[in-house]
Amino acid sequence: MRIFLEKAYELSQEWGCIPVVITGDLNSLPQSAMYQFLASSKLHIQQHDRRQVSGQIFPSEYAESQSRHNRMTSFHASHSKATAEATNAPTFPTLRLPSLSIHSRDTSHKPVGQPSTLVSPLMNRWTDEEIMLATGSRLSVLRHHLKLCSAYAGVPGTPEVRDKIGEPLTTSYHSLFTGTVDYIWHTSDLVPVRVLETLPIRSLKKTGGLPCKKWGSDHLAVACELAFADEED
Repeated sequence: MRIFLEKAYELSQEWGCIPVVITGDLNSLPQSAMYQFLASSKLHIQQHDRRQVSGQIFPSEYAESQSRHNRMTSFHASHSKATAEATNAPTFPTLRLPSLSIHSRDTSHKPVGQPSTLVSPLMNRWTDEEIMLATGSRLSVLRHHLKLCSAYAGVPGTPEVRDKIGEPLTTSYHSLFTGTVDYIWHTSDLVPVRVLETLPIRSLKKTGGLPCKKWGSDHLAVACELAFADEED
């Protein structure tokens, strides 16, 4: 992400400080360190668990999705084996989600799939090499030069489809993940006029999960209308 933002900034400068719009699946939740980095232009990476910068994996959510996925895998494996035996067709190995050990500051929660004695605060520290790769220097502060704003956070919405920050409640909905990972970020010389609201979760539940017959992707569309900010402001 750092390199991507650096390239976007260089391109903007090369063309006379033109506005920048960054959109797509950024694989990060609104509560994540990565979102904080995009919004504030700075992140002290050593204050965050290096495995949870995106905010996508939490012990309780992973355990639930892991169990559900493995139950489905076991069913399909049994069905495939029975079919193969009946037709003499070859069988293939099935994928099972691994157990995940996650360190939590809340000692009342044990890590998923591993005894608590294996979890140590030292396990998730950043190495010097990782700091260099993440920040581009030996400093542990990650920075970018774009003053970014979220288009959705800049347009009022309703609690039915928006979170407290103003982002959509969910842009991806399926059996292993439900949450927001798709965004539209723009520089401060642009102003969001309106946005395309995503579907309420109650409507998504009726689909049984995405993709479905009426929606060919596991992500919902995000879109907005932008205007140039008044230079006098």
